[in-house]
Amino acid sequence: MQPTSKQRYAVDRLCQLTGEGHKTIFLAHSPAVVECMDVRLKERGIEGVPFHGGVTVANRINALDDRFRFGTAPVLLATKGVLQTGYNIYQADRVLFYDRSWTPKVEQQAAARVLRPQQKRPVEIEYLHLEGSIDSYQAQMVAFKAETMKAGLDFGDEDPTRDFVHIETILGKFVEEFESTVGQKFNDLISQSRHA
Repeated sequence: MQPTSKQRYAVDRLCQLTGEGHKTIFLAHSPAVVECMDVRLKERGIEGVPFHGGVTVANRINALDDRFRFGTAPVLLATKGVLQTGYNIYQADRVLFYDRSWTPKVEQQAAARVLRPQQKRPVEIEYLHLEGSIDSYQAQMVAFKAETMKAGLDFGDEDPTRDFVHIETILGKFVEEFESTVGQKFNDLISQSRHA
């Protein structure tokens, strides 16, 4: 099965981060995505460590310690559910979210694995968003929920410059842009064939 454009971009980004000398935690919801990314990275000569519920606890912890934390593997490929709490992984300084969650707690807990007192390097967290997809909607939902929690707990203020955009609006814009692009390419092909 051919990789999607998002999968290709994720592999390219992981290769780039590895080339820059970073250890990266790649987080996804699905073990299938984790396994797919492991195969794609191996094709590019990069060692990844799969870390999900399909790997026994003993095996995944041994691989985490021996190959990622204290070994040479530059990428930990984990599901958010398995890596969400309880691990200190200060050896990594980059976190790359392949997909979004529905609540900020899941993402905050997973990203916090690298934010430990032993961390000596600047940490960066990235989210891979496919514009016009469910990613955009989930990102918005997580941001609004985080702001709501902050406002309720800390009397914080919401961001008045941002409007909530319904999922139908996001997907509708995506379809319009797609149809416009495909329609223009079709018209160009017709025009070229007439002039040939």
